[in-house]
Amino acid sequence: AGGAADAAARAPASSDADEETSSALGQALRRLRTSAGPAFPRVLETLCLIISNVLEHPDEPKYRRLRLNNRQIQTRIRSLDGGADCLIALGFRQEGEMGDAAAYVLERSRVDTHALRNAHARFDAARKRALEADREAKSAVLGLLAGASTAVQAALQSDAELRGAAQAMVGHPLFTFLMGHADFRAEARGAVQEVGSLRRLIETFTSGRIERVSSRERWFDVLLDHKQVVALFSAKWCGPCKLLMPIVAHLSQVPTMRALKFVAIDCDELPQVAQESMVASFPTVKLYVDCREQESVVDGDVQKLVRILEMAAGSGYTR
Repeated sequence: AGGAADAAARAPASSDADEETSSALGQALRRLRTSAGPAFPRVLETLCLIISNVLEHPDEPKYRRLRLNNRQIQTRIRSLDGGADCLIALGFRQEGEMGDAAAYVLERSRVDTHALRNAHARFDAARKRALEADREAKSAVLGLLAGASTAVQAALQSDAELRGAAQAMVGHPLFTFLMGHADFRAEARGAVQEVGSLRRLIETFTSGRIERVSSRERWFDVLLDHKQVVALFSAKWCGPCKLLMPIVAHLSQVPTMRALKFVAIDCDELPQVAQESMVASFPTVKLYVDCREQESVVDGDVQKLVRILEMAAGSGYTR
């Protein structure tokens, strides 16, 4: 892998074709960063290893054939939005959907050494930046409660429940990931100066920036008051809904998603809202722009959901 990285450092400037590939790769990498969260450096390490193996053994098919049922390919590539698109941008194509024969395949004739070296350098640089940001975030996390106000310090000493909740929050990998974003870090540092603010931060981190809509009237107010609304429609008996909620909660806390209003609607409690919103199955996530439905994601399709929210957060939807 080291030889590949050294070669990448000596790679010449990109051609026009490389720029097009780089653009596709850049978009995939941006989505991958969001979907991978704290696992982003490990995912990049896997991509670097894939490229290194191809560069060092270009004539050996086993390094250019990545089986879909391989555990690392499943967890670090297929399950993450942007993962498969990174491979596609490198020249891989998917063969089959299931079984031992299904794989991402890079034909020998499609091995572009120059593009692979550039991609390796890009992934490795992104990995190093992510690790450095993680180190800075961990340092910020360690100092967060120590930098709390005297009143908050006293509350943490006297209130075992508050102390346990605060320690659980700062010890969570997602919290460290979020502390890598300057605006979230500033918000957290401000929150530990006042007991009520700390409690609200803990509640927000636990449940995400998701408002649980309590009435049909409140639902209409949300649509009127916010340009872009992400609504999770669920039911108490729905198992997949319980699996999707933490993912939506995570997405709601990503700083780039702050412009979006996230709400959760229990369709057992608000059946009229579900009927008027034409919700036919659970879970369903809908994106509304200026009170009108723009997109709908059913059955917990996380990759589609991330793509839609990334576009919305980047002002990709207009009236």
